[in-house]
Amino acid sequence: MIARSTFSGLGCSAALLLALEPAGAQVLPKIPPAPIPRQEFAPPPPPKPVETKPPEPDVVVPPLEIKDASGKLKIYSTSLDEVVIRSIKFPPDKQAKVDASIAARNQDLEKWAVDNLEKIKAAIDARKELDDLKDFNQFSRVKEAANALQQEGLLDRLVRDGAITTLTKSSVDRNTAAYADARSAAWSADTGANVMKIAYLVGSQGYADQTRDVLAAVDRLIARATPSMAADAKALGVAPDQIAKLQGANPDQMRSFVFDVLTPEQRKTILSKYVSKSPARDTPRH
Repeated sequence: MIARSTFSGLGCSAALLLALEPAGAQVLPKIPPAPIPRQEFAPPPPPKPVETKPPEPDVVVPPLEIKDASGKLKIYSTSLDEVVIRSIKFPPDKQAKVDASIAARNQDLEKWAVDNLEKIKAAIDARKELDDLKDFNQFSRVKEAANALQQEGLLDRLVRDGAITTLTKSSVDRNTAAYADARSAAWSADTGANVMKIAYLVGSQGYADQTRDVLAAVDRLIARATPSMAADAKALGVAPDQIAKLQGANPDQMRSFVFDVLTPEQRKTILSKYVSKSPARDTPRH
């Protein structure tokens, strides 16, 4: 009786569950959760630019004087770079490096000049065309002759020798650029629309900038040779009629004698004797 009662109870429970379940019902699979929406990559916004001033040079670099006492454009006989460098008050150890670098450069320029006297003569002769400028072909010839004398700039040499920093060079460059702008403005005011006059001014300045240092080296050599020029020429067998042309001893006369009277070999032999031997020579402090 007990067993019968138990199965009877189970049967009733099963019948009850079947009665509660709808006809034809199926067991559905679980619905997976909805995927998380994918976010597109957005780069972070760029940082705001920070205004920074250029670093200050390690020495005070005075600006070039642009006008003279009369209010006109100031004209410099030496290069603008040299004018600024000479105006800087370097500490003693730095000044010694600057002087040594300038002296070594002067010596290198003198050696180069002795080995390239024909290029120098061609540049000197070409310069005369600017004074009688009639067409731009002359301008091109002068430019080509002047470019043949181009050398490493003073500032680049000082940086290479460790005498000044690149910051000091940048400051000097800014000062000389300001002067060059003022010079261009003055030229425009003076010349107006006169194209040939503008060409003359630009050509003359370009010639001076390209040849100044080499011609200064030649002038130093000639100045040292001047006291004994006649004796040196005679010892080389220079003809008496050539030596007779050595009249006067001013720089222009001596340069004319060297380049217009002496032969290429004679001038090279004489001037090579007077290349600076000491690094400290020809570096006066202004």
